[in-house]
Amino acid sequence: MAGEKTRANDEREYVVKPLKNWFEKRKTKWDVYLPPNPTSATGWDLEARRKNLDLLVEAKYVKGTFISSFSPLVTSPLTNRPQHFMKRKRKSWCAHKCWAIGSNDEIRNTYQKIFDYFVRTPSFWRNYYEDLNVKYVYFVKDGKVMEISFKRLLDIAEVYDKEATGKRPIEKREIAEKLMQKHTYE
Repeated sequence: MAGEKTRANDEREYVVKPLKNWFEKRKTKWDVYLPPNPTSATGWDLEARRKNLDLLVEAKYVKGTFISSFSPLVTSPLTNRPQHFMKRKRKSWCAHKCWAIGSNDEIRNTYQKIFDYFVRTPSFWRNYYEDLNVKYVYFVKDGKVMEISFKRLLDIAEVYDKEATGKRPIEKREIAEKLMQKHTYE
């Protein structure tokens, strides 16, 4: 129980709070909801709303093995969690799911691991994106945020697959980092 509480606190401190601040500093006005209880498993880690766009964010702070942190991100769009801003329905018609990922590891290692997952079953991930309405992935590093659309991440993974096939892990990390260089942290 104590390990779960620490994990939730790290997630909130290093991923959710910087993302909340990032939304609040945007030019377009976002209504942001941060649940009061960081260990609550009944809602989204963060919700952001503006006209005709609701973002429901599942956040993960990767400390150890990536697979154990990646699985809750993948399954989060499947859950039927209530949206805080809705009174009568569970989700609005304009709700999109998002991932937020922070890590104590080098961020290029995280890119490489995500790309390796995506290239294993590209048709699954395309269907996942379309059917489950996944909009963005937010990478959080040192209090800064990079926003990238899920579709764009899948497109980059295709390029990564062509360039990284047969390479060693260190070379794959460098390729992943090079492919993500166009996207900046704010």
